[in-house]
Amino acid sequence: MTSLQNTGKFRPFKGNARTDQNQERNASGETSGGNRLNEVTENIRIDGLYGFYNVTDIKERTGFLINMHATEIMEDDKRLQSGVDYYFLEEDCSRFKISYPYNPYFYILCKKDTYEEVTTGLNKKYPDFILKIETVYKEDLDLV
Repeated sequence: MTSLQNTGKFRPFKGNARTDQNQERNASGETSGGNRLNEVTENIRIDGLYGFYNVTDIKERTGFLINMHATEIMEDDKRLQSGVDYYFLEEDCSRFKISYPYNPYFYILCKKDTYEEVTTGLNKKYPDFILKIETVYKEDLDLV
């Protein structure tokens, strides 16, 4: 019986279909701006093939939400903004989608009485990325 050892080094599988995508990523693990724009336009094209087009008129619609996922929205000046695509099916079986912009968020649990230090440190280190920091009180439901 052979024992397995973990060397801690990642070795990609041979025949990995994602190698092309991995080569497009830069050293920080992000795709370049041009590649991200291409991905957005390709996603719009594929959605169109399935009959989902962004709503451009202002009439009221009623539909059933059938899917949603995170996406990037290309603005008029070719800037990308994070958002969510919502896919709907109307009663007459026609399809439409809504792209709704949102700002990503995450929660940080601070030790007691360290809120000011954490807030100041984050704002100093990431001033271009943080839009706002707010306090949210959460209740541990296991203790209820």
